Amino acid sequence: MEKLLTISVAAYNVEKYIGRALDSYINTCVLDYLDIIVVNDGSDDNTKKIVEEYERKYPNSIRLINQENNGHGSTINKSIQLAKGLYYKIVDSDDTIDKIGLEKLISFIKNNRNIDIIINPFNYYDFKTNNLISIKYPFVDIKSVIFNKEQKFDELNINDINIHSITTRTDILKQKKEKIDENCFYVDVEYVIFQLKYIKNCISFDYPIYNYYIGDTNQSINIENLIKRREMHKKVLFRLVNYYNENFNDFSEKTKDIIKNRIGYFMYHQYKIYLSMGKPKEELIKFDEELKFKNIDLYRGNDSIVMKIIRLNRLSGYKFINLFMKIFKIYEESVIRNNN
Repeated sequence: MEKLLTISVAAYNVEKYIGRALDSYINTCVLDYLDIIVVNDGSDDNTKKIVEEYERKYPNSIRLINQENNGHGSTINKSIQLAKGLYYKIVDSDDTIDKIGLEKLISFIKNNRNIDIIINPFNYYDFKTNNLISIKYPFVDIKSVIFNKEQKFDELNINDINIHSITTRTDILKQKKEKIDENCFYVDVEYVIFQLKYIKNCISFDYPIYNYYIGDTNQSINIENLIKRREMHKKVLFRLVNYYNENFNDFSEKTKDIIKNRIGYFMYHQYKIYLSMGKPKEELIKFDEELKFKNIDLYRGNDSIVMKIIRLNRLSGYKFINLFMKIFKIYEESVIRNNN
């Protein structure tokens, strides 16, 4: 049977969760259409053994690829290279797929092969309680979205795209020349951004496919991990800035807006990292200077409260950094309240 969807699953020491992830695909009526590639990224627990058992039971749908530990980016590069499905989607090994959403997606792909990218909302689940928290829509104004209809990508009412929301035609990913950074965290954004200049059309649906679990202290977005890996975070940010600079004339206005928003999001978190460290002044100033040198427009940022305070501190030589840290904390708390 023709494989309609490749699902790439990066697996590193996930013996507790990989079974739950794979069960979410198996417990559907579309398993035969799936090409599930589990890239074991040098695990030293029972991940490999667990996936081998699934591969033995479902050899036509599940493939295990073993490699030395080279990071999430390497698993993306490898699975794109090996993908057999008409479309391609990334799902983390500690997340799952919505059964109904996946079956709807496969039903659509069966009869539609010319869409470059498919966009869906995704579910937020609490990691500890397994309860649904909310559904995240990637649109500026959901009331203005045209669902279930092919559109030019530049007409889409969207200013950001998340890896959890997209399913991309595999041949587009195979033809793009940009590779994802390896041995580095936070590269999901590279996967999303590097494909955009090749995307011409799209379709949006109102049903979720991806179940994203949040609240695990081991996640890379946990602040302690962000601080520990701040150089990796900065590396990805600056690669995005360089990519934006080098390809500026090839981007549509929509793509430029999406990349600028994603860079702004990374900037915000880079500042958050430094401010969460307690004494960030030297690293923060160095980061500022590097960013300004690379792109003055991106350096100025948007008109958000955080960027206004950052600009005030720049003008003062960061004399008000303690005030900035207090305001930043208040802002963070207000964002958390508004999202709950």
